Amino acid sequence: MAKVCARCGVRFPGGYGLRLIWCKVDRFYVCRPCWEAGCGEGHGQGVKARETYGGKALAAAFGIVLILPWIPPIANDYLVLAAWRDSPLAPLGAVQEGHAAKVAGTIEDTDAVALGGHEVHGKSSWSWVWNERDSFILRNGSDAIRVETGHWYHIAPGPRPAPNRVHTDGTAYLAGDSAIVFGPVRRSENGTLYLDALVVGTNPADPSPSLLLLGFGTFLVSLLIAVFVWAAVDARTKRRDHRKAVGWRNSVDLDTNPVPRPSGLDWRANGTSWPSRARVPTLLAVVAIVACIVLLVWVSLDPHEPSDYFVLSTIVMFLSMIPILPVGVWAAYHESGPSALALSDTGIHFWYDNPYDRHLNDDLVPWSEVKVIERRKAGRSSYWALERTTGEVDNLGMLIAANRDAVVAAWRGRKAPSARSQEGAVGPA
Repeated sequence: MAKVCARCGVRFPGGYGLRLIWCKVDRFYVCRPCWEAGCGEGHGQGVKARETYGGKALAAAFGIVLILPWIPPIANDYLVLAAWRDSPLAPLGAVQEGHAAKVAGTIEDTDAVALGGHEVHGKSSWSWVWNERDSFILRNGSDAIRVETGHWYHIAPGPRPAPNRVHTDGTAYLAGDSAIVFGPVRRSENGTLYLDALVVGTNPADPSPSLLLLGFGTFLVSLLIAVFVWAAVDARTKRRDHRKAVGWRNSVDLDTNPVPRPSGLDWRANGTSWPSRARVPTLLAVVAIVACIVLLVWVSLDPHEPSDYFVLSTIVMFLSMIPILPVGVWAAYHESGPSALALSDTGIHFWYDNPYDRHLNDDLVPWSEVKVIERRKAGRSSYWALERTTGEVDNLGMLIAANRDAVVAAWRGRKAPSARSQEGAVGPA
């Protein structure tokens, strides 16, 4: 993960190496001072000539988070229904505990309806939902086995109309009907074997795997592979070009001993920034919390039918996109906030306690390079933005409220014509 700046030779360990700037013109990684001095802040192209925050790797991570959660339920649908379709019929007396079996027989049950359902009213229509508590005896000759339907995955329409249907075409399986059942064989508390039904039907070819869903799953897998290869090739090319630029030069480690702040400036404390070494535990804590949430949803939902798995995939996708991905980007790429700030006639001065943070961030933003300071919208929220003449934008959320207000006030008070022309762009605090 450590990287060496191709210009000054400073070695940036751990996560600091991820915050180097990729110069698209020179095709190597540089630190901020070298980007400003050696690359001229973009070789005349400004921010268009640089790549930060992971570039294509971050785009690939977003694509993976968006695509990956949908592959398991699609694969599960195909595997379950393909096993149902392809498994040979097994004699009832030959089924074994812990193995999946496909059996056929005649339903024996003391109730009028052995396997039925109920009608559920949605937003605009009624639907038929199979029961999850029904059980019955399936007999074939002298052999019989009890069938439980608490974890059914797919139940094909039964041979008879359901006696309790009113608004739908619901069907049912009654005593005396023939049925084919597929599922794992388990042992009950009293020691007898039973079949935990995944699929129930009357025709071994119905249901069958959806070709449309299989095609969509194949497309997602192909897209996922393409995204991964795209990012991997880009990363490999960058490593090769950067290694060629660095050559065999000796790298330099910065002195990590504490140094005093520059004198002659009125420094304002800006609180303590989140140390880089604490970011990975924070990310792991967020991942653990999300995993616990998904586990709780799994337990409460107790998924067994296809729609349950797709609901769970939707939850995983959103939880990955909202808390995990942003926190991961913050942990890997976000610049540390300054521990102190000072204002002068020259510009805005920043101080960072860590020498690597000082090397990766500007210690001075001259007023002459400030194009505008204004509030900008980000979705439903807004933030204070400092835009430079190069097009680079800094989020002033790194400053505490008092320091941010002082920067805005100083900007408003500038007497230069360029500053006065921008004054109307600065909204209220």
